[in-house]
Amino acid sequence: MNLEITEMLCGALFGGFIFGIIVTAMIIILGIEVAQFIEDKKNGDE
Repeated sequence: MNLEITEMLCGALFGGFIFGIIVTAMIIILGIEVAQFIEDKKNGDE
């Protein structure tokens, strides 16, 4: 019984860790895309 709860907690922590990495990576990629888009608009206006 106790071992199952421990395994579930470890699985949830590990799954949450991977999910956090994926979300962080997506936010970084989006930030880079937006930054490049803004730079392109600035360069296009001049």
